[in-house]
Parts: sequence; structure tokens; C-alpha cells
Amino acid sequence: MKKLFFLTVCTIASTLVSAQPITVQDSLSMKPGNVQDVYYNLKSGNKDTVIGNNWHIAFSVRPSIPPSNTMQGATVKINDGRGTSLYKSNFTSSNWEQFDTAGWKTWKQTYNGDTSWDIGAFNDGYNFASMSVADYGWGTYTYVDPSHNVIGTKVFLAVIGTSNFKKICIQRNEADTQWVFSFSNIDGSDSNSVTIKKKEYAGKLFAYYNLITKTAIDREPSANSWDLLFTKYKAPVSLGGPPVMYPVVGVLQNPKVQAAKYFGGDIDSVGPKPMPPYSKNCNILDWTWKEIAMAPGNVPIVDSLAFFVKSPLDTLADYKIIFTNYFANSTRQNIAFKKTIFMRPLLGLNETIEKSNQFLVYPNPANEVINISISNFENKVSGNAIVSDITGKELAKKEINNATNFDLSGFGSGIYFIKIEWNGKTEFHKFIKQ
Repeated sequence: MKKLFFLTVCTIASTLVSAQPITVQDSLSMKPGNVQDVYYNLKSGNKDTVIGNNWHIAFSVRPSIPPSNTMQGATVKINDGRGTSLYKSNFTSSNWEQFDTAGWKTWKQTYNGDTSWDIGAFNDGYNFASMSVADYGWGTYTYVDPSHNVIGTKVFLAVIGTSNFKKICIQRNEADTQWVFSFSNIDGSDSNSVTIKKKEYAGKLFAYYNLITKTAIDREPSANSWDLLFTKYKAPVSLGGPPVMYPVVGVLQNPKVQAAKYFGGDIDSVGPKPMPPYSKNCNILDWTWKEIAMAPGNVPIVDSLAFFVKSPLDTLADYKIIFTNYFANSTRQNIAFKKTIFMRPLLGLNETIEKSNQFLVYPNPANEVINISISNFENKVSGNAIVSDITGKELAKKEINNATNFDLSGFGSGIYFIKIEWNGKTEFHKFIKQ
């Protein structure tokens, strides 16, 4: 069994060394008004679609990683791309009752960072220069405090839409296990104290909260299930003058995903090397592959622009994304793109299993069905045919007969293998599902 497993791995590796890139077309919809977010898996093409305008504040549920990255456990964001604005006031929790909005339009408006998931609007002004205190923007952490709490006293003004005002104080992040915050109307009415436990959102990036319905929302898929997020957010945009923060529709990367931007030349034929340096900044794909949508209709796509992406969810392939269409009007919001899959070479595994030439696997590439033809079935071939993906995961199995085939309608585009076990022997065939 161990020998067979080793030979299987070797055969797959040998096949992948010479695999040609595969390009597939894909698209998604964020619905009219871009009210939905779409979490996209590069390997499977799976799209997790969630409502994007049903929250106002998001609290990081990832753990702090001292000393290199404690911010990722203390991030607080707002839904700035969909109508929620945040302002810093000079009030603190000690004069919560005296809070008023006189002159609020002159207060500093803060925004989520557009290059990192770790900087939210509430983290504006963070400062780690002190040797005794870490300032996370909304609150501070004293290194000698045995409670390991981040304590907040600042009061912020959240403006939802144009006329709904809430005052908010992030009171504490308790030992990196739970958030406690308060909010109310400006006059102090409808006062609420909320606790959000990180463990209830394990595997996610954020827990979300709606200040109007006063509900916590678990809306993200697992962070280990997606690579790209198609969403609406604010980013610096030049509209004929100095850059201003403007709501855009774009693409953000999972924190573990690396990407590189490539401009110029024949983007259809260029491969992943040579490439500009890959980066984990979340906005490498951003929104600049298209122009700003100033009117209904098709928004022009920038020419000669491609993106290369490395995903931790796929250790055997790299990806190239070329956007081909962005349609924006009152009835639909569609994004179309070409995805090219480059199989990574696996070196050092050269042993293969000799094929018998008794079996023909066709058509290749395949669309809906893959067939297995046996050249000499009267010899009473006995065995099974097993379809697996490039990781070796078994997807389908059938007993061999003179008309064996597999329905591929439920398979995503990519490279697959058929293992044929017959008369005590084993051989492998590669095929491509378009």
C-alpha cells in the first residue's frame, strides 16, 4: 500500500511538471447598488455571497500575535463604503452624559485603512512608540497591567446615512477574548452595553454589529475558505484634484493571500515569472482595474493589466486574474474576469507507472462528460475507475465496463486524474475540465 501511494504521488507530480496553463471565464454579481459582498475561492470557484449593508461596526476576532502583530486582535472597523461615517470627538466616557454634536462637522473623520485588514477607523492615531503603553487609537494597553486588557475612554460619533447619530465608546478588549462597548442616541436615550466573545466567531476575521437593530451578525465564511473579497469600501481617489476618500467597488485579498500587479505587454501570454514582488497588502487587486462608475452602463476596464495571486488554499497552482467587464446600472452589478491556472512544477519525483495503452480517456479537455474506452474488453477487464482532484481527494468511483463515463457537470474547471485499477494493475490518466 505504501509503495502504491508513493507511485501515485510520483505519477501526479510527473504529470504536473508539464501541465499547460488553463484559462477559464468567470463572473459574479453584487446585486443592484452593490449591496452584496462576494467571498471567492480561486481553486474551486466557489462564491459565498452575503449581505454587505446590514452592519455598521466590525470587531476583529483574530488573536493578537505579540510582539509582531498585536493590532490584528484590536482592530475595529466601520462600514464606510455603505453609508456609515465615523468622527473623533473630544469627549471621554467620564463626560458621556454631556456629549453633544455642536460643531461635529469640524471633527476629524476617520476611515478604515485600505492596505491592511489590521487598521480600522477606530484605530486612527495608533501609536506604539512608548515603552510602557501601546495606543490602539480607541484605547490603550499598559504593559505592566496583569489583566492584559486594552482600555478605552474615547467617545466617537457614528453617522449612519445622513441623519442617524450614535455615540460610541469601545470600553475594553478583555485579555484578547472579548469586546465590551457602549452606544446610545446623542441625548443618552436607548443606551446599550454589548459584549462580543471572540471564540463564538472562531476562524473568521471579524464579528459584525448593527447599531440600528442592535444585533451581532455572524456573516463571514471561514477565513480558510476564501481568497478574494469583492466588496464596496472607501479608498483615496483623485477626481480631478487631490485624492479624497470615495466609495469604490473593488477586490480585497485574504490576509494570507499574496498578490502582484502586472501592467503592460501581452497580459494574456505572460506567466507568473518574472513578476513584481508579491505582497500581502489587502488592496493589490483594489479597484483601479476599472474607471470610476460616474454613470449607468458598462464601465471601461483598464487595458494591459493583470494580477497574479498565490493562495495558501492551493499549494499546487498560481493564478492570473484579468478583468474583462464591469457592468453597472440600476438593475445589476456584474464583474467578469478570466482566471488562468498555472500548475507549479514539483521536482524530484520522477518515477512513473507505465500505461498499458489499453484505455483511452476522452475528450480531453472535457466539458460535461469524460469517457473511458477499453480497446480489448473481451479479455474480461475487471476493476474500478476513480476520479480525483490534484490533491488526491477521491471525487467519484465506478466499476469498469465497456461504456464507462463520468458526469462532470458538478466539477469546477481544473485538472483532474482518473485512476484505473484493473486485473491487479494501476494506471493514471490526466484530463482537464473546462
